[in-house]
Amino acid sequence: SLFTGAPLSYEILIGRYKKEVLYMQFKIIGNANAFICPSQFNGHAYIKENSIATFASDFTKKIENIFNNPVQEKILSYYKILFMTLFDEAKIAFAFQLMEALALYKGINIKNSLKNSIMKDLDNKLSKKMCMSCHSLIKQELKPETDAFDNYIEKALDAINLDLNAPFTIRPDEVKEIAKAYRNQVFHGNFFKDMNKVDNIINRLPPDHKNDLPVLLQAIVSVIGANIIFGIDFSQLTAVKRAMY
Repeated sequence: SLFTGAPLSYEILIGRYKKEVLYMQFKIIGNANAFICPSQFNGHAYIKENSIATFASDFTKKIENIFNNPVQEKILSYYKILFMTLFDEAKIAFAFQLMEALALYKGINIKNSLKNSIMKDLDNKLSKKMCMSCHSLIKQELKPETDAFDNYIEKALDAINLDLNAPFTIRPDEVKEIAKAYRNQVFHGNFFKDMNKVDNIINRLPPDHKNDLPVLLQAIVSVIGANIIFGIDFSQLTAVKRAMY
């Protein structure tokens, strides 16, 4: 229901024996009057066929636990916005918003805030013109950037990239840089000063992913979320691009 791009109702029947889930049956009920996202495609996590039978019981327990965890519910609300949003720029922006939320949930702080970027620009441009005291104050305000979350992005990219003969040329830190640039523009009203660096990164993507950048970002955060929130191993995950209509 989360990845459809339209509100759905559903019924679920869970069969248990001694607390273990033996089967699940879903009945999805489409709402003909619901708003449907106009995007032609989306990208989301997908369980590999040979892993479905083994994770059903654990997955159900995870779902039950989520509804008792407000932090996890908040993260899932970001996913709902991501897959319901109208514009591609907003989808890429929400991808970074989700990265920040998932990193925070794991105790990893992505030090990529707009304030930090502005302070770094000031430091680079004015360091030779500032007195030592002013330069020292700016240095104290700068937050160290971390690459701890890059490991998750890299594993998601590996899960998505099934063609080993054509590996991704994009690095995890570059994925964050693209998403952050769009986040800063969409959410903070900041216009791109120089798009050349971001364009150069995007142009190194394989043509299908270059053309489907919002779909790729959706798939990346979807796979990462499936690992962090539901505890599904990256080896069991891949991603699919699905036509919405």
